[in-house]
Amino acid sequence: MKPKKMKARIYNFLFWIDKVDARELKKRFTTILRQSKFRIKGFIGVPFKPQGYTAVWVLAESHLAIHTFPEEGVTRCELSSCNYRKYLEFKRLVRGLGKKGKRKIQGINIIELSLWQHL
Repeated sequence: MKPKKMKARIYNFLFWIDKVDARELKKRFTTILRQSKFRIKGFIGVPFKPQGYTAVWVLAESHLAIHTFPEEGVTRCELSSCNYRKYLEFKRLVRGLGKKGKRKIQGINIIELSLWQHL
């Protein structure tokens, strides 16, 4: 049986949120990745002194990376995925639906949203 050929496509979702607690971020994003059916292959979280945190989830379908900026109360988040269906589900869960155009996911406010698709 021939292996399935993959096209060189990465779907990228970049956004900022207004939470910086490392434990909360790890728990919430692990849950969202699982709900999106991503296969988590590895995780590393690195705290910085005096403040800050960077984490990467290595996925069978690429990766999710976050970096906190506690001094500003924000976290930069970026999902890169070669699986379009899982990417769309992750995006849907993160974007959520809120009142008056506010986007929320389980109490996290999305403060800036950027989308790129590299074809």
